[in-house]
Amino acid sequence: MNNYEIIFKDWWYANPPISLAAKAALLDLMGGKLPHDYLDFLEWSDGGEGDTGVIYITLWKSEDLQRLNEGYDIEGFLPGSIAIGDDGPNFIFFDVEKQICRTPFGYGRDDLVEVLAPGFAEFCNRIKAIDQ
Repeated sequence: MNNYEIIFKDWWYANPPISLAAKAALLDLMGGKLPHDYLDFLEWSDGGEGDTGVIYITLWKSEDLQRLNEGYDIEGFLPGSIAIGDDGPNFIFFDVEKQICRTPFGYGRDDLVEVLAPGFAEFCNRIKAIDQ
């Protein structure tokens, strides 16, 4: 059992792991913008969703990242960031420093950005403590 299986046990609806071809395509598309711990997560669950008991979190499938980031114009209002999911009213994204943050859909104001964790692994460890 890996750390993700322990952390997400009993509440996470995992997708099948990312394929090697999809991972290579994602790396070509996103370059070095995606942290290694996030890529490790995708090897366990390529996106997924679950109810933490306080919020419902969805992490998008790798094949949807480009389309959703372009559709929501993430680069336009969060330059250098990559959205990877949502918790209902908020995007969950990597900022330029690869911190995990969230901000309400449709807003690009820095004062509305909340840093959730300094990295993806820390985000996973704290995920059940995140409130609305």
